[in-house]
Parts: sequence; structure tokens; C-alpha cells
Amino acid sequence: MEPTIYLAILFTVLTLLLLKTKYERHLLFFMIRTQYGIRLINALARMKPRFWKFIGDLGVVVSFSGIGGFYLSKKKESQDNLHVILAMIGLATIALAPIDVLLKPALCALLVFVILAVRASNNPTINFIATSLLVSLAVRPFIPKLYFALLMGVFGIPAVIIMALVQQAYEISQGSMLPGVSPMLPSTREGNIGVGFPGYDIFIPWWYALIAIIATLVPHEIAHGILSRVHQIRLKSTGLLTFGALPIGAFVEPDEQELNSKSSVSRTRVYAVGSLANFAAGILATILLVSTVIGLDQVVVKQGVEVVGFDAGYPAEAVLKKGVIVHQLNNNTVYDITSFEEAATTLKPGDNATLATDQGTFTITAAQSKEDNGRGYMGVLLRDRIAFKYGVLNGLITPTLLSFFITALSWIAFFNINIGMVNLLPIPPFDGYKIFDEIVKSTGMKKEDVKWVIYGVIIATALVFFLNLFPLVRMVVQPVLTFFGF
Repeated sequence: MEPTIYLAILFTVLTLLLLKTKYERHLLFFMIRTQYGIRLINALARMKPRFWKFIGDLGVVVSFSGIGGFYLSKKKESQDNLHVILAMIGLATIALAPIDVLLKPALCALLVFVILAVRASNNPTINFIATSLLVSLAVRPFIPKLYFALLMGVFGIPAVIIMALVQQAYEISQGSMLPGVSPMLPSTREGNIGVGFPGYDIFIPWWYALIAIIATLVPHEIAHGILSRVHQIRLKSTGLLTFGALPIGAFVEPDEQELNSKSSVSRTRVYAVGSLANFAAGILATILLVSTVIGLDQVVVKQGVEVVGFDAGYPAEAVLKKGVIVHQLNNNTVYDITSFEEAATTLKPGDNATLATDQGTFTITAAQSKEDNGRGYMGVLLRDRIAFKYGVLNGLITPTLLSFFITALSWIAFFNINIGMVNLLPIPPFDGYKIFDEIVKSTGMKKEDVKWVIYGVIIATALVFFLNLFPLVRMVVQPVLTFFGF
């Protein structure tokens, strides 16, 4: 029986069992509330309340840059935190800047003078300008276009996302079929079950997707919980949101009445820290990933390439077996996949490829490549075969385990960074909408003007979203229209 059928049966049975429980249900969506984790969150919140408040303010600046700095400068309890954050951004920018090392002390001294002058002025407009400029300088090396860096510096991550969607909407209007946004949906590939994004050639096996989702939701919700407790907001529950038996989300549920009764800056810290936790988790996963890859070069010896599969219909499938280790291709030594591919580039359709392996020598007649008619292709799928310099590691770490660890880290980083950014969009139900609402209200505008600004941003963002979904809508609608003769 296909794995898909097994999983479908398991999903159905577990969902039927959930239907017999008293958990809150909306159609097939369940909210499974528990008290697990609340004691841990309380303990973390009690450890360093001032530190967590600083982290909340850092989340506001990371999310909304200049206008976030403007907002914090109007809140007395956040002013000192803001100036420390500005000093941190400035020092990091100077440290990483490709300038003469002798100039850096002078620039640091100038930065300290500027921060002290900004602090002494206690003027929200000056704080806004200082925050915008420092963030723009900090992100400039990572953002090729100057106006994108300035946009990031003034309005933060949401503005950059919206501008990127505007550009993609223009490309779509010119005939592009690549959607700017795409939902994550169940998918299958080569008999494996996972998730994918319609319109993109991305497939994530379900076990990697589950690990990445957990590693994204847990820090996000724990961060919300910690800042809630720091501000004396009671946590009613923790729990899982599921579609049937499939977990699709997690939550920490603060008491809404207590949350709404707190000061504006207390609420904003609670909202902003979730995405900041995701960015921190994504950066940590990236550092671990890069460190692992770099570290491997120091402790492993490459021993050729291992056959892990075949491209159906090509000649290698009839000659080789999975697990064979290739050491030479046409007398060219094969150390890794790169050296194998270099040796294979000379093959033409009909050429014989002689492979020296750990199980003997085999000859494969190359077929024509799908991508290049003049290039020979055997249809063999490979991975690097490695051994550790230190024998004890060979028994502890297998290539399969190492591959799993590296792949899991890459998806954890992907989910955390992307979900953290999307969560900052200024539209309901995202946290970015709640933060933006607090920022606009702090400007001193009349209630009616505040309402028009917020509604205007929501409508504009929703319109851009729809335009970016148009290729997917067309993919769904076109077969229907064709069926009816349109």
C-alpha cells in the first residue's frame, strides 16, 4: 500500500478521535488548550525583566526601523533602551564596514557623540532621523538598491516586503507567471509526502516541514508569553491549533482584557518580540549550518561519490545499484560530486563511460540529456561519500545523519526568516498590524485620521497581495474556462 494511503488512514482515524473530545472546534480546526509550558515561561520572565523589556524594544526597531524609533522615543520607559539600540547598530555597522581600521576608532567616537546629542535633544523627530539613517547604513551592504535600503531605514521590514510585492505585481502585469506569494499546501513528489508552494519548484518532505514548523512556532510563542508575563499579563493557556489531526500552529493565550488594559508600549513589546525570536532562531540555524559545512572540511576525507538513486529511463538504472561508491570516471579520479561532474562534462550521447567502483568496473553508454541535446547523460543520482579523520566519529555520525542535520537546519532558517517577515505585514491578523496600529496612534493624529491611515495601508497591502496571487488564480480558473470552451 502507498505511504500516502497509510497517512490518509492515520489522519482520518486520529481526526475522528479528536471529534469525540471536548476541545474547541471550528469545522475541522481544533484548539487544543493545555497548561504545559506556563511554569517555564513564568520562570524565564522572572529572571531578567529589564532585559526582556529591552528585547521587546529591540523588536520594535528591528521591525519598523525609523518609525519604530519615533514611537519608542515618545515612551519615557523606552527612551534609554532606544539609544542603547542605536549605539549597538552603529557600532556593528562600523565594525563590519570595509574601511581602514585606523578610521574605526574615530567613527566610534563620532557615533558616541551623535548618540549623546540625540539623547540630550529628547526630540522624537531627531530620534526618527537618527534611527532611519543608522538602519539604512547597517542594511546597505545586504541590499543592492539604495532606495530599498532607505525604505528599510525609514519604514522597516514591512515596507521592503510590500515594495518587493509591488515590483512582482508589475512583472505579473507584463506576463510573468511567477506568483509573488503562494500558500503552503500538502504535496507529493516521487512517492514522498510533504508540502509545497504552488507556482514554485519547492518541495519539503513532511518530516523536515514538521521540524521546521515546530522550530518556528515554539520560539515565537514562548517570546510572546515571556513579554506578557514581564508586563504582568496572565497566561490563560498554551496549546496547539490543528486541522483535523495535523498540527498547523501553536499558541500562547494571554488574557486579552489584561493585555488591552496595559500601556501602549507594553502591548507593542508583546507583539514585536515574536518575529524577533524567529529572526534570532533563523540566524542561529544559519550560523550552525555554515559552521557545520566549514567544520566538515577540517574533519572529513572525501572518498568518492555514492549512488543514491536513478533518473528513470536512463541507462545507469540498468547497470548500477544503490550504494555503489564511484572512485573514477574514465580514469579521472572522483573525490566528490564536483569532480564527478567535471569528468562527466566531456561525455557526448553514445559515449561509453567507464566507472571504477568499490564493486568492480562498469561501463555505461551515455544517453542524450534532456537539458542539452549535445551532452551525454547517465541518469545517476549521487551524494558525497565521506569518512572522518578521527575514527571514533565514523561510528557516531553517518552521512545520512549528517545530511539530515544540514537539511533540517536549512529549512529551519528558511521558515523562521520568512514567517518572521510575513508576520510583520501591517494587515490583520499579523502582529505587524497591531504594532503599526500602536505607532500610528502615537503620532497624535485625530482618531478619524488614524482610522483612514490604517485602512488605507490595509487596502493597499491587500490589493498588492491579490495581484501577486493572480498567476495562481489563473492556474485554477484557466482549465475551467477551457473546459467550457472559453
